[in-house]
Amino acid sequence: MDTFRPQAAVFDMDGVLVDTSTSYQQGIADSVSLYLQAVLGMESPGDGVPMSAVEGLKGCGGFNNEWDSTRALLHRLLSRIEPLQRVEPGPRPWTEWASYLAEEVDLPSIQEAIACADFPSFIADLDAKGGGVDAAHSICGADGWAWMKGTGSLLEENLVDRIFQEHYLGPDFFSEIYGEPVQFDLGPGLIHSETPLLDREALTELSRRIPLAIATGRPAAEAELALRVFGLKDVFSTVVSLDDAQEEQARSADGLPREKPHPFPVLEALRRLGVEGSFVFVGDLPDDMIAARAAAVERGVEAFAIGLAGPDPGRPAALKRFGADDVFTDATSVMARIFALLDHS
Repeated sequence: MDTFRPQAAVFDMDGVLVDTSTSYQQGIADSVSLYLQAVLGMESPGDGVPMSAVEGLKGCGGFNNEWDSTRALLHRLLSRIEPLQRVEPGPRPWTEWASYLAEEVDLPSIQEAIACADFPSFIADLDAKGGGVDAAHSICGADGWAWMKGTGSLLEENLVDRIFQEHYLGPDFFSEIYGEPVQFDLGPGLIHSETPLLDREALTELSRRIPLAIATGRPAAEAELALRVFGLKDVFSTVVSLDDAQEEQARSADGLPREKPHPFPVLEALRRLGVEGSFVFVGDLPDDMIAARAAAVERGVEAFAIGLAGPDPGRPAALKRFGADDVFTDATSVMARIFALLDHS
């Protein structure tokens, strides 16, 4: 790539433009415990799901979506809570589950359940299978699945997604986006802890030289919210969101997911930019690298994939393994590398 010069730049949002370590990533860990407390009535006298489990899961690939990540860790826990395997919820509404379980079985505390979940082995098994939701299901099997309210709309009975969204957005933003009040009292919202990672002035300067786009797994409303809060709306020409991927999936003949690691978000970003040549992509997960590489192959162009690794010690190697050309642990170096590619004669 001695003569590589990108015609556009596509950025992931979470973990790249926005530091989500105390919001999305913490929200995954918290939501598992919150579900066990609110829905099953389990007690939580100590720490919850360790962040190492969340980071390990993300490093496996196939978990670009925070809701999928939450469900995978929760399913692992539910499958390892032995008393749950002896009873079924039956036709009872979920609001009666906690009282029913309290009468029928002796549930462990959340911390005891976490100790039995053996997340390191779960992550190792997931990694060996290539990661993703299907791999998680094959490992956990049907055990505990009956106690998971994690499918369908969060405005109906998908309590996993609802708890995550209420905890992440807080009551005000949740009501603004979904048009109804929160169902659980989970605090002001983790979204308020988010901070920008990449410098706005550097991004603005970059946007004057090449068009910029975002390819994110966030719902459109949440992506718009972040851009508004951090003053980045005018920097990016287009945003490809979870909504776009889901709409493309619904239109497709095969019905397969179009979220990363599928190349659709990157391809759609480039299409909207009107760019047919080489591009640079910045992401923080293996799924990002896979999507960028696949998009370049489909387009028949060169791509330069940059990984922003963050604090996870295993992430740099994983990003390299899945196709990153360069990996950095700080945002300043990422921007410097992109400008160096542009300035390369």
